[in-house]
Amino acid sequence: HRVLRPGGLLVVVTPDAGHLAELGTAAGLLTVDPRKAERLAGTLGDEFDLVDSTPLRYPMTLPPADVARVVGMGPAGHHARPVESGGPRSVTASFVVSRYRSR
Repeated sequence: HRVLRPGGLLVVVTPDAGHLAELGTAAGLLTVDPRKAERLAGTLGDEFDLVDSTPLRYPMTLPPADVARVVGMGPAGHHARPVESGGPRSVTASFVVSRYRSR
């Protein structure tokens, strides 16, 4: 809210419980908090109004190098088990794009 003028638009992408779940199981990653979007809305509630939210879900195929990058960039990446390479992996991107308007 400090960098947006009144009426400015904030776009937030929030993973949902199914986001990259296939890698979470293989690497022992943390799961996404099912209340993550709700907690975000509560945090922004004093300064922003929700305009809309759009859930998106689609399959992706990641080569082994990208699998390692995705696992390593998460909040538990330094604790994750290595994912065995064996060619590309099918994963699901699943997230919500929310738009908030500053007051």
